Amino acid sequence: MIALMTEKQRFTANLPRLRRISSPLIILIVLLTVALPCALEAAPLKAKLIVIGPGDPIYTRWGHIGIAIDADDDYRDRFYDFGNFSPYAENFYTNFAMGRMLYLGLSSPTDLYLEYAMQSPRSITVYPLGLGEEEVIALEKRLRWWVQPENREYLYDYYYNNCSTIIRDVLNEVSNGALEQSALHYGGISFRDHTRIGTHDDLPSQLFLDFLIGPGADKIITGWETMFLPEAVAQIGAKTPFTSQDGITRNLVEDGQILAPNLRAPQPKTSPRLWPRSLMIGILLAILWSLSRQAALTASPLAKWGAFYRGLVVILIGSFGGALGFLMVFTNHDITAGNLNIGPAFPTILLALPFLWKRHHRCHPRRLVRREFRLALVMSINFIGLVLAMVFRITGMSSHEAQAIWGLLGPLLLVGILPLVKCQHWRWRWKR
Repeated sequence: MIALMTEKQRFTANLPRLRRISSPLIILIVLLTVALPCALEAAPLKAKLIVIGPGDPIYTRWGHIGIAIDADDDYRDRFYDFGNFSPYAENFYTNFAMGRMLYLGLSSPTDLYLEYAMQSPRSITVYPLGLGEEEVIALEKRLRWWVQPENREYLYDYYYNNCSTIIRDVLNEVSNGALEQSALHYGGISFRDHTRIGTHDDLPSQLFLDFLIGPGADKIITGWETMFLPEAVAQIGAKTPFTSQDGITRNLVEDGQILAPNLRAPQPKTSPRLWPRSLMIGILLAILWSLSRQAALTASPLAKWGAFYRGLVVILIGSFGGALGFLMVFTNHDITAGNLNIGPAFPTILLALPFLWKRHHRCHPRRLVRREFRLALVMSINFIGLVLAMVFRITGMSSHEAQAIWGLLGPLLLVGILPLVKCQHWRWRWKR
């Protein structure tokens, strides 16, 4: 009892001193509790535009783009991009063929995406966005909405709704239309020109795409439409002044920093001329066709190789023409609408195959002549289609710039119908 009273007396004696120590300590704890979250929240969000340069696969030839949100919170530090697809998705190839391409908007950690992107030989450039804190918050909110499971799927279009156009639209939204207003001063070439620029070092892909896309790709596009290209978003955005809610005027897209250089051949600034090269190929194909026909008429040992060559040419023209007709009539690939190339590549040319596959060395010369005449008759349908296509273009009924394909198929079809012109001469020769 005596000891207990002693402890109580000691505590009572020290109470004033404890109060002097504890009061500032409590105040400090309260201040830290309130101020620390405020300090963490005070770190402003930042946004960057990340542009990936062209790659080797055909679907990467025009680059890629996305927006990175820089935040101290790992959950908010994300990279948002669009134009993503998986070939393993259900009915992917069927939907792709029918023009119903469902692509995805996704988000991922920025560092992880950059690490993945730097494994390829494509260039990577990071552009800070000249937005105030309020605009960055609105931008993040909009991007997060896009990548929600119920919103992230969208119907893809090569030129009007791709990975770049969605980024363009989002930036235009948070900048109150400044980007669209600035884009009025740019433009000047067509979608076809940009397509040829992207495939400048791949002639087969260049001819293939030029064959498929119709007159809808030949109009001169505006700067707003040009921003289907990722690089155009950065270039036009860099010339777009924008005043944010904090009252500061900046360029919407600021000077970029190159994280990875371009290791591919640089793209040309202007669209390469395709028709001279396609015309040279067409003349070569026509010469080989003429030699093959001569070998068939003379029962040469090379006749079977000539028949193989001509059969292959007929199959290729008919197959591509049939595929084009299918895309034009039965699918949602609007870019193929009104395509004049269906004329010279009309799939009826496949009816010529029976005249090429029959044996030639056992045939009478007159029968060989008649066979060539019938082959030329079938090919005349395609030649008439070529003439009609040229008439539509010359008279202004169509704006389709199809000269490259005409240069490729024109000489071949012209040589193919020569037996119709020379038929009487051949009959007279064999009668003698």
